[in-house]
Amino acid sequence: MAQALAVLIRSVLVAAAGILTAALMNSGSDRDGGANIGAGLLAFAIIAVISLVWAVYDAHRSRAALATLLRWALVAVLVGIAMAVQIQFGGSEGIDGEVLRSDLLSVAPFVAGLVFVPAMLGTAAGAALGDSGRHRG
Repeated sequence: MAQALAVLIRSVLVAAAGILTAALMNSGSDRDGGANIGAGLLAFAIIAVISLVWAVYDAHRSRAALATLLRWALVAVLVGIAMAVQIQFGGSEGIDGEVLRSDLLSVAPFVAGLVFVPAMLGTAAGAALGDSGRHRG
């Protein structure tokens, strides 16, 4: 139960950080119909940095790097799906099944990669930091 709660908390906070970053960046731009590329790139960077730092913390604190990596794999899947679904609520047209299907097949794996790759690197770094600290003590 604690692991499921840990996955849920990380998923909600990482997805919310990305969504809020993009929303805040878009709120300051003029609505000429074009995409705000800077907002998207900043949201992607925020997602990657949060995943990296939090995974370093998790792996450093834990003795089980594999469990940390599996936790972050689940977080990556959930955040990817959440971001793909969230796109449906950005417009006034409502939910479009074809667009949702397309986003689940293209956007979700991309966002999952933005979470999982930094988390994998963070897990490796955190485990290495944890190992070096345990050898001294």
